[in-house]
Amino acid sequence: MAQARETPQTIDEAAAVWAARMDRGPLLDEDAQTLEAWLAGDPRRLGALMRARALFTRTEAAWSLEPVFNPRPYDRRAATAPTRRRLLVWGAGGAVAASVGAATVIGYGLTATTAYATERGEMRQVPLGDGSNLTLNTLSEVRVRDRSGGSDVRLMAGEVLLNVAQGAQRACTLRVDDWRVQVASAAVFISRLPDRPAQVTTHRGAVEISGTKLAGSLRLEAGRRLTLGETAGLERRIEKLSTDEMSRELSWREGQLAFHDERLEQAVAAFARYSRQPIVIRDPALRGEAVSGLFAANDPAGFAQAIGAAFGVSVRVETDRIVVG
Repeated sequence: MAQARETPQTIDEAAAVWAARMDRGPLLDEDAQTLEAWLAGDPRRLGALMRARALFTRTEAAWSLEPVFNPRPYDRRAATAPTRRRLLVWGAGGAVAASVGAATVIGYGLTATTAYATERGEMRQVPLGDGSNLTLNTLSEVRVRDRSGGSDVRLMAGEVLLNVAQGAQRACTLRVDDWRVQVASAAVFISRLPDRPAQVTTHRGAVEISGTKLAGSLRLEAGRRLTLGETAGLERRIEKLSTDEMSRELSWREGQLAFHDERLEQAVAAFARYSRQPIVIRDPALRGEAVSGLFAANDPAGFAQAIGAAFGVSVRVETDRIVVG
């Protein structure tokens, strides 16, 4: 015999109970699993829970207007963070993710993961609290989850600079693939570009790097860059960078691209991340030539003209591309 379908009233009553429990503080792991199973049982339940939690939020706001009543502080980090399964439940229930600009809220509750992304040629700064911030370069994506001990940032693609203010009360965790970078009172740049291994550079302070296959952790001091990959020989992949090299690595923050004896094909690939007008090098021999200089990231035509003048080759600017040689 088929089980009777829950009525909207029954769902709302259960959602109110869960909202009240979540309002009292973080759920225990067992309770969080029970809640997840309940949400997965019917796509209507998530919407009911969101309405119930919104009601609690409005109630807290109303209480705060009354000078006589002094409820306990409202902890926005109390709710259990979303899991992958819960994200799938959201998808089954319809479009319930909200976006503001390039930020998208993933999950539910008050500790939802927030995704930030930049378009081609765009940069974005994300405040993390405590004076710390995250700066995304072009074509980059991160997912940020706020925790009681500090922000948890996962780099999905691109390049980011994480700056944890000196004296900040909370540290940050920056994740890329299976690697974890602990950042406290430091500034660290990390890249995850296509067809390249991820790299980490400490620009201020020191960070601790650990991984699932790494016994213990590795300390990366300021002025050092580490190429991530197999754990074997990891320490041997640490480079000491000069002041100029450190400056060139972050030149994108001023809208510039800096090259020093870079292969032309690599410089062209860098420009392609900032402009929809690609540079095409017709002569294969020219692609391996070394180039140096500081160029505006949003001016591929200007870069191409400089290359044409330096190597004595023609440059033709077309509607959808720039042809060199």
